Amino acid sequence: MPRPSLAPTRRQPRRPAHPLHNIGTTMRCFLTSALTLAAVVAGGEVRAYDMLRLPGGPDVLAKGAASTGEITDAIIARLA
Repeated sequence: MPRPSLAPTRRQPRRPAHPLHNIGTTMRCFLTSALTLAAVVAGGEVRAYDMLRLPGGPDVLAKGAASTGEITDAIIARLA
């Protein structure tokens, strides 16, 4: 049975990811979220109080404005 060599093995250096790879991934995420938000707003199903030009206050939900949770749910539903 041959004895294992104690000499250090030479490993190939790992190539780093291309620096623009992360920028491309970030841009894809940004564009996906921006286009999804634009589609939800254009659909008109949910509107925040400022989109309805209502002054902020505790009664805006009663006047038809969507809550932050409702807007978030609409965006997530659009992504799915």
